[in-house]
Amino acid sequence: MAADSPADIAEPLATVATRLGVPQRTLYDWRRKGLVRSHKQGRRVFVVVADVEAALRGAPQKASQGARAPVADRQAASASGGEWRVAGGEVAGASGESAATVASGRMAESVAEVAELRAALAEARAERDAERRLVAAAEAERDRAIESAARQEARLDRLLGQFAETSAQLQTASRGMLMARSELEEADRARAEAEEEAQKLDAARADLEDTLVRTEAERDRLEDERDTLARELVEAERLSAAERAAAIARALRGPSA
Repeated sequence: MAADSPADIAEPLATVATRLGVPQRTLYDWRRKGLVRSHKQGRRVFVVVADVEAALRGAPQKASQGARAPVADRQAASASGGEWRVAGGEVAGASGESAATVASGRMAESVAEVAELRAALAEARAERDAERRLVAAAEAERDRAIESAARQEARLDRLLGQFAETSAQLQTASRGMLMARSELEEADRARAEAEEEAQKLDAARADLEDTLVRTEAERDRLEDERDTLARELVEAERLSAAERAAAIARALRGPSA
């Protein structure tokens, strides 16, 4: 078998994390994003050391065949018979790696997986707590909205009661206005009749005044005639009996005689 390039040398993920001081979660993230070539042998995950070092330098090294995704790396490893080079020996059938080292690496990977699961569980619990807090806040907001709606409904009921009372008062006022208008119309008719009666009374008074004037004139005339008769009687008393008789006869016959 041809010698592998240093770029193809892979080591267990836990070993690389310990040696290079990189958190295992970071290596899992890089593996998931395709920044680090890797493959899985059983329950153990192997990563290419050169890719990890390149990722630490901020410039990930390209794979020799241009494949960076973990799936492509596993396909490449399968095509080569699964003979990824590991520091100190081969992954499959490696004779330089003791069973204790393999068990230790597997245990470290199991611990890493457990830690990752615990982290995921803690994150899920945090999300669940956050959701519970959101639900509690939503329920509190709903309760406040219900209480506010109840207050608004009570206020609306009060306003409707006031509106009904005001409507009743307006109807009463309208009936009062109709009655007052009817009374005003009746008063106008009575005033018109009174004015007509007053006009009639004025006309009768004018007739009475004319009659009184004529009566006074007639009275003045009669008084004048009486005075004339009285003077004539006085004059007749100075006359003789015959002349008195003649004067009386003339007086009885009237001035026209």
